[in-house]
Parts: sequence; structure tokens; C-alpha cells
Amino acid sequence: MVDQHVDVPATAVEQAGQTGTARAAEVPLAVPPANEGKTVAAWTMVAFILVGAILVAFGIAAAQAWLDWAGAAVVLLGLVVGAVLRRAGYGQPPRRR
Repeated sequence: MVDQHVDVPATAVEQAGQTGTARAAEVPLAVPPANEGKTVAAWTMVAFILVGAILVAFGIAAAQAWLDWAGAAVVLLGLVVGAVLRRAGYGQPPRRR
């Protein structure tokens, strides 16, 4: 059997290392926020959505439609609470363009 292996660089970083060119593939387009989304608004919204999803799962398992609707309401409430907290200054600052 003939060995048909070709040694090709897998990433742009490997190519840059071999050719000596600038490593532009590694440079992000913009600097991300320092908090990386770890804000009070984000965590509160995630907690509401998680509780709502658990309620929906229990509602499906128990065949209780009211529990499904209650879980969906908690998820929607979480989205609203997250948006309100962000507008109140507990979320990420808006991006500058």
C-alpha cells in the first residue's frame, strides 16, 4: 500500500509560523468586555430560564399542562427581568460603534 499522507498545516496559525507572515488570524476584531457577560442581569436571567425549563420538564413528565404553562411564564418573566436589569445598569454596557 502506498503512503498518501500529505503534511498540510491544519490552521492559519501553523501556516503563519511556517511562512513567517503576521498572525492576523489570531487577532480579534474588537476587544470583548472585561466582564465577559458575567453580570447580575445575565445570571438572574439564566436562573429564571433554568427554573422555568425545569418546571416545563416536570410538567411534561407529569402530563400537567398547567405546569408547562407556568414554566413558560417563568421563562418569559426571566427575559423581561434580564432586560430590565440591563437597562438599570446591571448588565453589559452597550457596544460603541
